[in-house]
Amino acid sequence: MSKFSFTQASRTKARSRIALIGPSGSGKTYSALRIARGLAGPDGRIAVIDTEHGSASKYAGTVTDFDVLELDHHGPETYVQAIQAADAAGYDVLVIDSLSHAWSGRDGALEQVDNAAKRSRSGNSYAAWRDVTPKHNALIDAIVGCKCHVIATMRAKTEYVIEQVKGKSVPKKIGLAAVQRDGMEYEFDIVADMDLEHNMLVSKTRMPGIDGAVIALPGENFGATVGAWLNEGVDAPVNAPVRDGRAALEKSLDAIEHKHIEGNGNRDEDELPEPARTERAPEHWTPLIEGATDYADLRSVLGRIMRSPDSPRRFGALKACASALVGCASVDDLEALARDLAYIDKSAPHGKGVGAIETIVTDALAVLYEQAGEPVAVAS
Repeated sequence: MSKFSFTQASRTKARSRIALIGPSGSGKTYSALRIARGLAGPDGRIAVIDTEHGSASKYAGTVTDFDVLELDHHGPETYVQAIQAADAAGYDVLVIDSLSHAWSGRDGALEQVDNAAKRSRSGNSYAAWRDVTPKHNALIDAIVGCKCHVIATMRAKTEYVIEQVKGKSVPKKIGLAAVQRDGMEYEFDIVADMDLEHNMLVSKTRMPGIDGAVIALPGENFGATVGAWLNEGVDAPVNAPVRDGRAALEKSLDAIEHKHIEGNGNRDEDELPEPARTERAPEHWTPLIEGATDYADLRSVLGRIMRSPDSPRRFGALKACASALVGCASVDDLEALARDLAYIDKSAPHGKGVGAIETIVTDALAVLYEQAGEPVAVAS
């Protein structure tokens, strides 16, 4: 019997994912706040992640009321934690101003790759991307999985062109591609370019009737229209929480370890392959694991352990961290982690032991799918 089954497609209620791209002065922040108010309604709550040195707060009380979180470090993992905080606080709309800093800002993806390349013996940035890409993917997953409406602004690479105005040559600034990783626009339902006259040109949309539309000074009415369209359809199914993930993880780990021990007879444990070593996590990892407050923290610690030098106790640290991680992760979190683990080169030094963790995550997901009665195969 096939593990896959098809069902009739139907419209479900959803949350918006809107990207506003434009050069400096095009009105991205102002427009995002006004659209957010339209989406949230008069009494809805709006949160803003501000990486633009407090620029959003200049509109407080004049455009609309909102709560703000200002970030001075822009690693993708920091964005993930901020998005999860807004989600947990129950905001109706989250404005990310700007998403470009997760790519090119302080401690952003590009800077992390450069620093990793400098630390490596080869100076090869290609290998560094194996560590940074999962962080970028986690950011995408956080945006897509957020229960708030999400509006993200992105800076545009700018260029000047010469135009003839009343017989005179006048330079004009135009926006080009977004300052973000190629393909980021695919993750949004509506992508629009802002120009210096504050016009919004819809370049990509899943909403009928607005493809190619040019909207002057987009604001509350546009947000309300998008919100009404997204509210059509049936309620979306809610993912079942991970209740027995920790038990499933421990059971899978024990099975893996016993398999390796039985396959190696009565040899001393130090001589066994790495997945068979069952020693406790090293002391310097334990405070990090115990001090982690959520899934994002634990995932970051797991990544650090995977990149640490080989040692007899390294698998014990991976086991302790993965046990805590699976115990607090959602189904979506585990699916994203399984995809990221699949990209890691298991033969590389930082990848040793990851195959076992990948199996653990997959097994835990299989248990949860079975509990939920979902005939879904886990991608790996």
